[in-house]
Amino acid sequence: MKVFFFLKSLILIVICSFFILFTDLKTSKALTAEPEVHLQLLFYSTNGPSYFIVVEKKYQKLKLFEQKDSLRMIKEFTCATGENPGTKKTSGDARTPEGIYHITEIYEDKRITVFGSRAFHLDYPNIFDAHAGRLGDGIFIHGTNKKLNPNSTNGCITLNNSDLDEIAPYLAVNTTPIIVLDTQSELMLEDSLHLEKNSSRFNDLLENLALNPETTPVENIKNLTYLRRGEQVIISASYKIFEDKLTQYNEHKRAYLAKTPTGNWRTLYAVQNQAPPPTILALHPTKTESTKKIGDLPGKIKDLEVKIGNTTQKSNPPLEADSQPVTKTSTLVAKSEIPGTKTSRPTNIKPPLDKNEELHAFVEKWRTAWANKDIDTYINCYSPSFKSGNLNREGWRAKKSYLNKKYSFITISIRNIAIEWTSNGANVTFQQTYKSDQLQNRCTKTLQLVNKKNRWMIENEHI
Repeated sequence: MKVFFFLKSLILIVICSFFILFTDLKTSKALTAEPEVHLQLLFYSTNGPSYFIVVEKKYQKLKLFEQKDSLRMIKEFTCATGENPGTKKTSGDARTPEGIYHITEIYEDKRITVFGSRAFHLDYPNIFDAHAGRLGDGIFIHGTNKKLNPNSTNGCITLNNSDLDEIAPYLAVNTTPIIVLDTQSELMLEDSLHLEKNSSRFNDLLENLALNPETTPVENIKNLTYLRRGEQVIISASYKIFEDKLTQYNEHKRAYLAKTPTGNWRTLYAVQNQAPPPTILALHPTKTESTKKIGDLPGKIKDLEVKIGNTTQKSNPPLEADSQPVTKTSTLVAKSEIPGTKTSRPTNIKPPLDKNEELHAFVEKWRTAWANKDIDTYINCYSPSFKSGNLNREGWRAKKSYLNKKYSFITISIRNIAIEWTSNGANVTFQQTYKSDQLQNRCTKTLQLVNKKNRWMIENEHI
């Protein structure tokens, strides 16, 4: 009998121990499981409603939302995404990436059969994907000339041509967020996503974008968006800047922020673009004077057009390799003007540069020194009286030296150089693309050059 009770007690102890162990393992697993990812979106706009797209891979649905006075879903479409589940990790894995993306280019060509009537290229991999080591490219929202089957693509988001034509007017380059989710559980949005002007959040976002209220007043902000998915944030702003109250530029800036283990937010990367051409203000032609076009103004860049397929669009210029000036050389024969003397042997001699070539060579010297972090050569391109805001030449040198240490690499490319000669020298205007490991921007820049003692120097520079 005692043996029976002993065995019974032992069995109960084993069962209880197993139950406790199982409960502890379950609790431990719950604590270490990936936290749910939810969206937080805020929009401010002075140009009318804001639009964004949500793609739900599990349900093969694409939803178009509008934020005006309140949030509403305009329409839901059936779509197809990658044939394999999960977020994209490498090229050729037939997965559709998950995250927040933007459109970089629009292609429209009736001869395209794979992409239907048109295609919208997304910026995958974005900076978050790059930091996570995700590879691949060529992710589009596009149509199809075939029957739309669920989970049938190589990673793109595909719709019927008629549905894509309906949604196309809302798909703006560099503006409309494309939010790709695995399931609907992430989509927990409030009734209104309106961002209040001059609120603490509004001002914090401008500070995250390093937009100075003195140079970029709040009234010049056209759009401001805050997009958060989990521990990743994208902040974007479109705004106007003015030069001498005569020229207006439209700029766009975007910053990618990630949460650190300590709970702080760190900017991983920032992109800044300037939309060409500028708007010339206060231009009042007389009755006898023909109206001037922007392209006719001295020193200004004409409208740029990018032809994609059979369509021609005004767009930011594509990135190009560094421009290299060409110095012409020719073989000259030096002949003596004194009768009876021998003719010298042919020699290769560089002819003297004309004034335009001089400026091209100077700008290339400046660009190369900047890209190579050659601070001495770079700063010697500037006049001793150079000023930029509150910085003199020495302050400018200190600023650039700091950035040289901060960024692991710098690349500068320039194109479409236009020269305007002045009484003191020349204004050289060009389109500049700047890239580093933390910042990318594209703008139209003007260097005000002076010639002192037969040496060109930069007196001022502005964008």
